[in-house]
Amino acid sequence: MEEKIEQTSTAVTGLPGLKGRWRLSYKMANPKTNVFGGKGLGSYKNPRTGQTVPLIDLASRKIRPQYILDKVVKLIYPERSMQELKDLEWLIHNPQIYLEGYDKITPEWKALKEQNTPWKLEALDYQEFSKYEDEEFIDKLVGRISLDGGKDAIGLDRLKLLLSAMGKPYRSNRYSHDPKKEKAYLRSKLKAYVRSSMKIAKEVAGLLENNKFENNQGEYYVKEMVRLGLLTYANGMYKYDGAPLAATHIGIIEMWAVEPGTKDAHLNALKEAQELELFKK
Repeated sequence: MEEKIEQTSTAVTGLPGLKGRWRLSYKMANPKTNVFGGKGLGSYKNPRTGQTVPLIDLASRKIRPQYILDKVVKLIYPERSMQELKDLEWLIHNPQIYLEGYDKITPEWKALKEQNTPWKLEALDYQEFSKYEDEEFIDKLVGRISLDGGKDAIGLDRLKLLLSAMGKPYRSNRYSHDPKKEKAYLRSKLKAYVRSSMKIAKEVAGLLENNKFENNQGEYYVKEMVRLGLLTYANGMYKYDGAPLAATHIGIIEMWAVEPGTKDAHLNALKEAQELELFKK
């Protein structure tokens, strides 16, 4: 029995943002009677596995037959104990409960939710908590982008690689002759992108993790060679000095991987073209 409990109970764990106050309530058919004898909720099926999702007492490791609501409204505090946290996870997924103010359950679970139900679970603080956590996440990321020294600092070249990997403009015609000014300009742009949405902030943070964006060096080099006219595109093919290379950026990068001598020659030409561009300014 304990093995079965472990398998089924883990089916609905790991929901984000289970903090603050949650309110479980039951709408009485005739509230004027002012009499509430208590209501119970039983187990339900996991839509992915078909397994029963039991309500478990953590202390005894035994299945509880029902979740009992002994008053019309009850406040739940998931940070108070592991039992309240697990009960809340179970309640969130229960098909008989209308969920308000929390949107982190998957479509499979949402599809099970009954539309007309007297049960209601409200995340009273979730939106506020999410806002504060998002702001803190973005503030920390902007702080890292602003660093001028240390192992986490992002220099001009790495800044360009990062912006290129995001598909964003990675250079400034106005300031390209002055690395210090260009770095400040691009850094300002990156911070503005990060502040624009949590989605973009997470994308940037993911690229910064373990320097993942440096895997996009090849794409950056191809973009620069196209910009400077070293690579031309005609009849469905990129060409270098009139010789066809590949039909796509990825094709060029893959060719470089098997022909390192060709890559070195192309990158030396790129470096010369970049230096010449700066000299002309």
